[in-house]
Order: sequence, then C-alpha cells, then structure tokens
Amino acid sequence: MLGATVIGGLSGYAAKYAFPPSTSEYDTYVTNAIKTGIKHQIEGTRAETLRNIRKDAGSEIAESLNNFLMANKANIIHDKKDSLKEALNKLDGTTKQAAKELLSRVDDAGAEAAITAQKTTQAAVKSLRPALLFIAIGAAIATSIVTLKNTLTRPEIITNRESFSKTA
Repeated sequence: MLGATVIGGLSGYAAKYAFPPSTSEYDTYVTNAIKTGIKHQIEGTRAETLRNIRKDAGSEIAESLNNFLMANKANIIHDKKDSLKEALNKLDGTTKQAAKELLSRVDDAGAEAAITAQKTTQAAVKSLRPALLFIAIGAAIATSIVTLKNTLTRPEIITNRESFSKTA
C-alpha cells in the first residue's frame, strides 16, 4: 500500500509537467507585463532580421527596395499587414517580388520567435503549478486502485460469489 502511494505521488508530480496549462492558469500566471515583454521580444527579432538582411545585401540591394524598407520599417517590425500591402502595391514588379521575399524572411523569423516564447511561457507556467496538489491526487488515485484491487481479490469474496452462483 505504501509503495503504491509513493509511486502515485511520483506519478502525480510527473503529471504536473505532462499536462498542458489551462486557460485559467495562463490568466493567473501570465500578466500583461509578460505578454508585452514577449511582444517586444518578437518585434526585436523582426528588427534584427531586417537589419541583417539589409547588411547582408549591402550595395546589391536596389535603391527602390531600400527606400521601401526604410519607409516601412515600423510597419515591418510591428507586423502591420494592411499598411504593408498598400505600400507593396505601389512598387513595380521586380522590386515588389524582392520585397515580398524579404518580408517573408522577416515573418518567418518573427513566427519562430513567437513559438520559442510560447514554449518558454508554457514551461514557466507548468513550473509555477503547486506540486503538492498533483502529488496528493496521484497518491490518492494509486491508493484507491490498490485498495479496490485488494478488496475485489479477497478469497472470501470469491467464495461467496461462487456460492451465490450455485444457488441461483
């Protein structure tokens, strides 16, 4: 019985990290300051990617494309799709295609940063959960299962069950 309780408690502790956080847990632990920090981190990644693209391209970048990137830098960093769509429509064919490719690279970097931030936040929320609750629930479940198993496999119950079926 004690072994089952210990194993159940350890299983409950493992379940603390196995189950995804609920919406209410996110609301409890993830404050607006954390959400704002994540947003700034993603925007910083987008800005760094844009800076690296412009630095890598150097003098090879067309003047019209460079002007587009400089004029719409804030819209690119803050991912304002409507404003970017309007600006893209004003460009000619080759510049428009090159701008779309560069914007796609910036979007990919931003999406990757968002996924990383989400995984980090989820791990942080899981670690903030109260461990004692999960341990107690796991121990209670394991103890209940062992008690039920021991009760149903007692020899006198099996004997009574056989005598009941003979009389019926």
